[in-house]
Amino acid sequence: MAFMTDTLSAAGSIVERVGRIRAAIGDRFARQTLYRQTLSELEALSDRDLADLGIARGDLQQLAREAAWGK
Repeated sequence: MAFMTDTLSAAGSIVERVGRIRAAIGDRFARQTLYRQTLSELEALSDRDLADLGIARGDLQQLAREAAWGK
């Protein structure tokens, strides 16, 4: 009696796995780009503008991080 197990179907084909990795890398790149852009725009604001918005300059990185990755 022969017994055969298909292990690739459970894990997905190599093409699917490579596709998921590429999607994850693309998502990470997009989030990094959003973080840098948000931080740059916030850093360009004057201290007065930040005060009007109720934002301390020390909070800019955290705000940009939340904009890109959420809380």
